[in-house]
Amino acid sequence: MSSGDEMDAWKTTTRPKPRKKQRTVSPQPSTSKQSSNRQLIAESSHSLPSSSDDIELIDPPPNPLANAVRPQRKKGLGKASESRPNGMAPDSHSKSKQESQAKGKAPESQAKSKDTHVKPKPVKPAAKKLPFPAPIAEDLSNHSEPEHEPDTIPLSPRIHKELERWKAKTKDLEHQRDKLSQQLEELFQVRKTDAEQALDDLTALYDSRSKTQQSIISTLQTQLASQSPFFRISESEPEPNPPSRSTHPPLNSSTLAIPHFLTRATADAEQRMLHDKLAHMQDELAAKDAVIGGRERQIAELEQSVKDIRVELDAEIARSKQLLARQPHPHTKTSSTEHTATIRFYEDFSNLLVLNVKWEPRKGAEDDIVHTCVYTYVATVKDETDALENVEKSISFSLRAYTEVSDSEDPEMDRRVKYTPLELEKLSDDFKERLGFLASGFTFPHKQAALFLGSLTRQMETAFDSSERTESAADEHEERREEVVDVDDL
Repeated sequence: MSSGDEMDAWKTTTRPKPRKKQRTVSPQPSTSKQSSNRQLIAESSHSLPSSSDDIELIDPPPNPLANAVRPQRKKGLGKASESRPNGMAPDSHSKSKQESQAKGKAPESQAKSKDTHVKPKPVKPAAKKLPFPAPIAEDLSNHSEPEHEPDTIPLSPRIHKELERWKAKTKDLEHQRDKLSQQLEELFQVRKTDAEQALDDLTALYDSRSKTQQSIISTLQTQLASQSPFFRISESEPEPNPPSRSTHPPLNSSTLAIPHFLTRATADAEQRMLHDKLAHMQDELAAKDAVIGGRERQIAELEQSVKDIRVELDAEIARSKQLLARQPHPHTKTSSTEHTATIRFYEDFSNLLVLNVKWEPRKGAEDDIVHTCVYTYVATVKDETDALENVEKSISFSLRAYTEVSDSEDPEMDRRVKYTPLELEKLSDDFKERLGFLASGFTFPHKQAALFLGSLTRQMETAFDSSERTESAADEHEERREEVVDVDDL
């Protein structure tokens, strides 16, 4: 090979130094990861020898979209070195650099390389160990993505810008479409011709007039039905010509105004109903008449009893006046201490208290003397704890001393005493049964007053006997009752 050929080969294999010119890079969003990558590339470029001027600074790829998968780490600088075999930049970068140069004449070396371009044999360059700094530990707390993510091809800035422009244009078109649709709907809703508006007004007018007329017709028909049965509408039979259900009925419709004559079946049913109602009312009237008759009889009886009571009252008033006019029966009143002590003595030993004494006149004989008495019996019984306690039981009665008119020569035989129990309703039924003959009235001779007091004491004692001695007490009661001679039961 001649020296000229070697010179041409050397020109084709060697690349002249381009002018150092700062490339214009589109602004990308800055992140901590991009800044670290940029710093690594810058440090590696300064650490390379002067023969590495052929390697250009490449901006890191833009951030992927939100839904895009994040590429794996530790791929930054190795990828850049792999894309430059033999220390040469790709053709795309050389072309873009040639376009970015100022207008003028290109260097001769570039022109000659285009004319006499000889493809050299592919020689695998020796791997150069670049002094990379120690990897920086990344805080994984700020990233929600998993550690291992699939590799994705980053988009170039130009494609990314084109995509954003089309997205903005799409949003603008959608906004215009929605706006036009809304305007069209408003036009459809608002637009109405004069004829349609007049028709709607006329329809509303006729509807209101029809409702008013129908209400008036219904009111008049109700009044006619209440006045005459010929205008009643039969509920069982349907109307032969039902009214039209059209939206606008004719104004001269008189279907509801004509009289509805009753049929034979309807008239018979109504007549039967009236007959049943009449019979029911007659039964109620008869029952009320019976009640009224009974009330009238009760009123008559009450009026008669009132008259009788008034007659008796007048007689009692007249008799009381006569008694007041007569001189009272002479009796000795003493208030001495001895008399009081004597009365107290009798009461303590006999347990018989005389509450009051009054005289009642009797025709043809001496006045009756009425004693109101209370007899108290004290019994000693055992309580639930087998302790002895005193139990008192009292009985009230009246003793009327009177004289019978007879032909007997002994006046003492004519004197008698009438026993009448008082306030029995305050006693229990069991105690009433135990009282025996004391629960009813009777008479006895005045001479047997002491015997009566003994019988009274024994009978009250019997009333307090236990249930085991009930039968024996009944027998004893009969025997003791026989002791009172000449007892007249009332």
